[in-house]
Amino acid sequence: MQYSDADESVPGNTAAYNPDKDPFYQKKRINVTWIMIWNGSTESWWKATDHHGSKVLVDGKWVATNWNDDKQIDLFCAAMRDAGIDVIAVDFTNGFRWERQAKRVQEFCHDNNMKFVLAFNSEGGRNMESGCKTTWDTYASPAATFSDAYLYKDGKPLVVLYTTKTGYQASVGKRGQYGKMFSTVWASGEESANDKWGWQLEPDIGPMGTKEAIFVTGAVKRYGPKRESVEWRRHIAWLDYGFITARRHGTRFVVVGSFDDISERNAWFVADTTQAPPCMQARGCDGALSTDAYYTRVKEWLADSPSVVQGGLIPDGAYLVKAANGQVLGVEENRDIGSPVILKPYRDHLDHYVWFYHLGGNVYRMMKLNAGLAIEAKASGLCITWDSADAAQRWVLEKSPDGFHLLNKASGQALSVNDNKVVTDAPDKGKRAQRWSLIQKATVLE
Repeated sequence: MQYSDADESVPGNTAAYNPDKDPFYQKKRINVTWIMIWNGSTESWWKATDHHGSKVLVDGKWVATNWNDDKQIDLFCAAMRDAGIDVIAVDFTNGFRWERQAKRVQEFCHDNNMKFVLAFNSEGGRNMESGCKTTWDTYASPAATFSDAYLYKDGKPLVVLYTTKTGYQASVGKRGQYGKMFSTVWASGEESANDKWGWQLEPDIGPMGTKEAIFVTGAVKRYGPKRESVEWRRHIAWLDYGFITARRHGTRFVVVGSFDDISERNAWFVADTTQAPPCMQARGCDGALSTDAYYTRVKEWLADSPSVVQGGLIPDGAYLVKAANGQVLGVEENRDIGSPVILKPYRDHLDHYVWFYHLGGNVYRMMKLNAGLAIEAKASGLCITWDSADAAQRWVLEKSPDGFHLLNKASGQALSVNDNKVVTDAPDKGKRAQRWSLIQKATVLE
């Protein structure tokens, strides 16, 4: 690409900048996250106390997220850098109205050997040329301040296009003078897909890994606009599963949710979610509320060192839990809070994966992975429900020559089968009905 001359007195800009010689692009893996830069005090819906019950710590006080506050901008940027993020993707899908804040983020990236990229809604191509022109003029051209911090891909500066699948194809087909200056990648709140950069994943498909790009998130997407918002939730096991998928494929661009997106459950920043509804709360592997469980987990994964509690009979991860009759644990309604756990015909599918976290002493928590809900003993049966640290969601795992046995920590009763129903019953290792096989599908330390 031929560039015009640039003012070399402008920080971060010279006409001689060549991305091919930038050592940043020698990284084998590039870690990306989004920011919701439109969440600020200029908006009519914003309130100072919290954002959907979520609060961030600024100057010793828990307050609402506010991207109009320079202290918060600097605090958030430093936290992303310290976690191992290489690229900050600014969410302009609601319009190009936060230039001052975006330029401050771009300057931070310039100062910290990071990169910056814009995402906008191309509206099926209608905004393609105007969006690319604004991006070029203000952020990516050699004449733009700190443009050496703008992310390149395939030899051109990159834009992330938020639109439907068909809208994306229409958008890249309508590249004019400015659109042709950019490489493009796709994001949306719709389907799972290869090389997707966001925004949600279908729970029956999950993260689709390739060597190029993957979207990793704790958000478990609701199925459609007519479903209740409570069905749109977050879970740390879903985040772990995404990172495992990225690792298996050796993915280059790992897009980790959105740093501060509480609304659509992608957030992983340090936040107090005590007053948030259960579908937005941040809970750790033990089921307890935590301000930093998601942040710490992302930081561990980006350092290739996810932590586990050592000494368990099985490693943390996803399993099929098979009864002696050959069927596997499933649920009556895969997404509904309180739905009974039942037996289903054996099928090696994400819908049947159960996640195990070891808490010490062979005590485990079990989660229905793509429901984002924990398996809890209730009366004489089991159901899926919101995470908690309650003993009813904790299971003692025992091994014998004929398989595994699971004892509920609260009741002491064993996971069992009675008349083809999943129940809890008085423990008896001699009972075939209490014998379970755990078929490993993905583990944190594989």
